[in-house]
Amino acid sequence: MMTDNFNASQFSPGDLIEQALDIIMNRFDLDAEQALKVLRSMSRETRTQMCVVAERLIDDNDPSEAVPEKNAPLRLVPEDETIL
Repeated sequence: MMTDNFNASQFSPGDLIEQALDIIMNRFDLDAEQALKVLRSMSRETRTQMCVVAERLIDDNDPSEAVPEKNAPLRLVPEDETIL
């Protein structure tokens, strides 16, 4: 559980990505593979390292806030995937 004293720099990039994947899976009811595709897509679309996107997502606890630009689109499903 995160507290007010949470400092993402205490964690390795892998830990940050794992935590971000958990948030995405829980928020959107996705499995781990689908959540990873979402995180990769967010990273690619924003040209931001995946661990940085993960850190932003953890800080905000909201995937839609993890992108750097307010009006940047957030696709939760990569274009080549369909989630039923």
